[in-house]
Amino acid sequence: MPLIVSEELKSVLARPGSLALQGPGGHGKSTLLRSVQADLVVDDAHLLDDAELRALSEAVAGGKRVVVACRPWPRPPALAELVDAIRRRGSLVVLAPFTLAQTSSYVGEARARQVHEQTLGVPGLVARIDDPALPVGIAAEIEHLPADVRQLLIVLAAGVDIPLDLLRALMSRGPEEVDRTLAAARATGYLSPDNRIVPAIRQAIVGYCPATQRDEVWQRLAELTLKHLGRALPLARALHAATVRGGRFAALFEAGGDDALADDPALA
Repeated sequence: MPLIVSEELKSVLARPGSLALQGPGGHGKSTLLRSVQADLVVDDAHLLDDAELRALSEAVAGGKRVVVACRPWPRPPALAELVDAIRRRGSLVVLAPFTLAQTSSYVGEARARQVHEQTLGVPGLVARIDDPALPVGIAAEIEHLPADVRQLLIVLAAGVDIPLDLLRALMSRGPEEVDRTLAAARATGYLSPDNRIVPAIRQAIVGYCPATQRDEVWQRLAELTLKHLGRALPLARALHAATVRGGRFAALFEAGGDDALADDPALA
């Protein structure tokens, strides 16, 4: 399915100067690169080493038309310098999720709101939403992510709001390390800018990620929730809805039942 490009973006792509396309995974960078002509076209510039990035900066300074695509993270100094050089001599385009209207252009007005909520407007997910293999593909992609990013996504896939201090305790990381992991997860396109997991990604984790790996993380989350929050019901309901079962979660479900007893005996 082709990427829908606004007239404004078409105008920017046609400008003669250098161009940097920045956005998380699944936001159309690689597709847009195929539509431009330049002296140098580079995808995934965030994966280049310092020497390669400096060579590109020198090419920009020398007047060549350089077009690069990169994620917002990692952001080594040499990449920041390259993007700044391009911005000063050409154009920087920061790609955003689809609006509801753009989603509607893909899937039709009748389905647009549902699909938009499921994908949070991530273009690559909107374009693949009708592919039955999408959840399996997402689960496979998650398996190849760095371990800390994968763990973070599994934690957030539990489906409840998790305070940052609890997240740090669960990951055994300090504030700066957790912030870097969140930035890396956002750069995949699987988290929104406000750190909400994309519902389609959560569904893939719940349904297709290895259960032992997933339940190990959720068990640790359950233990810390009981120890530090004293509110078991939200997590108990979320994990029960995710069809989590087994003795390792018994204490959480028992505490959640106690929480629910006064207001909802049937749920308890």
